[in-house]
Amino acid sequence: PYTVQFLSHLKIETAVSTQPRISKVISIQSYRDSWKKMKPNTSSSPFGPTFVHYIAGSRDQQIAEFDATMANIPYASGYSPEVWINMVDVLIPKNTMSSAIKKTRIIVLFHALFNMNNKRIGREMIANAEELNQIPWEVYGSRKSHRAIECATNKVLTTDIARQEHRSMALCSNDAKSCFDRILHAIATICMRRVGVTKETCLMMFGTLAQAKHYIRTTYGDSETAYTCIEVPFQGIYQGNGAGPGIWLLVSIPIINMLKSAGFGFKVRTVISGNDFAFVCYTFVDDTDLVHSREDGDRNDDTSTDTTALVTEMQQVVDTWEGGLRASGGALVPSKSYWYLTHFIFEGNKWRYASIEETPGDITIRDVTGTGRVPLERLEVQEARESLGVFIATNGNQTAQTEELRKKAVIWADRVRTGRFTQAEAWYSLQY
Repeated sequence: PYTVQFLSHLKIETAVSTQPRISKVISIQSYRDSWKKMKPNTSSSPFGPTFVHYIAGSRDQQIAEFDATMANIPYASGYSPEVWINMVDVLIPKNTMSSAIKKTRIIVLFHALFNMNNKRIGREMIANAEELNQIPWEVYGSRKSHRAIECATNKVLTTDIARQEHRSMALCSNDAKSCFDRILHAIATICMRRVGVTKETCLMMFGTLAQAKHYIRTTYGDSETAYTCIEVPFQGIYQGNGAGPGIWLLVSIPIINMLKSAGFGFKVRTVISGNDFAFVCYTFVDDTDLVHSREDGDRNDDTSTDTTALVTEMQQVVDTWEGGLRASGGALVPSKSYWYLTHFIFEGNKWRYASIEETPGDITIRDVTGTGRVPLERLEVQEARESLGVFIATNGNQTAQTEELRKKAVIWADRVRTGRFTQAEAWYSLQY
């Protein structure tokens, strides 16, 4: 049922269908300007010229004209050059203190010209979606003038509003598993087409990815043989893809619209202007906070602790989000997901937060395999977890965040005293 809902939100909106498609032409000047912004030490596939070669070539008019033509032919026609399908997998640690295989992520090195075309696609499709108002304001990642700290701030402000109004609400923080590596090519193509990307441009990217031959980089050099698919192409757009963040943003839009259509979310009336607005989540790339409060009876006026209806609705919110994510090829990581239930009780002459014991309830999600369900960890309102680099508790206390800042200050002071800090840190200490 969630796949059916997801597909119903993939249609092209009138605001997009009545406008011309994103241009398939790469002008010489645009090509040269793009390479001016690139860093020469950026890694790419060894099966072709490197970033340094293309940057240098872009400074010569004749070479730039030839290279721009070679970039434009696949971009406009959907053709996949054979050399582009050779890619190199590099394993880098997620945590610098651990080199265990399970603690690493795969970064794929693409042909430099192919990835530059991907970057162009990502940049132009998001710009077009912004211009045509196709991106919900709940999305913060991969957008200009949007920062992670603003997403975290709005999350805190939401809990502040609930506290001021003594409103019951539920909040679920969840993390998508290997987000870029699980996106289905068909879904990504449709999501790109619905914001103005041409069919030929999509064919260039996904036609190349479908034929990819992966070599593995090790301490002893790159493997001499490659692994590839036999019949069904590997899915996912891979980390290292210049269009990856933009594609993930576009895939998340229909899922957010699913939640809105179902009537879920947190509704607010502004104090000064009196405007009504609602939102269903805060999302920054693969980190999402789902927020929900009930339409009626969500503001407490007695000592009631019955939150059964709220928990039931929040379960539907999580199921809808997970169902839409799975329809696009994704999944949630139960071990990295948790939830809060905020409820208030008037006791004596003041309000207080209700505990988990006073408001029982569980939320479950499907495990990564999709064969069973597991309960999500539920936290007390005073417990803080790190979210987008900030420790946030739904009751507003700053204890954990203050302690974290204190630890960082001590480490910084020790490095300054002993002189054991990086060149960048030394420059920063002199400047500020």
